[in-house]
Amino acid sequence: MIELTVASGSITLRESIHRVDTEGDAASDDLDTIVGGWVGRTVTLFPSHTARTVVVKDGTGNILVSGGDFSMDNTGDSISLIFDGSNWQAQTQVAFT
Repeated sequence: MIELTVASGSITLRESIHRVDTEGDAASDDLDTIVGGWVGRTVTLFPSHTARTVVVKDGTGNILVSGGDFSMDNTGDSISLIFDGSNWQAQTQVAFT
């Protein structure tokens, strides 16, 4: 599983499953844009570290999350999304406490 680092709110996919880390190892970072999709492509994202929070933003870039922003701050958290040609739509979200 390849780790991606958020850069200016964006990641570029390389595989269908990724760990995501904050830019500059910041305590928290917003993810609002995912690059690298085609209609029907799916991706599952996990946070890289429990000490850093990746916030998947709803409606800010090309990501839509039912129920609003989704914070991943536990390595067991995950979000699965599917690309509709314009936006990445969240299919499942799992948050461990």
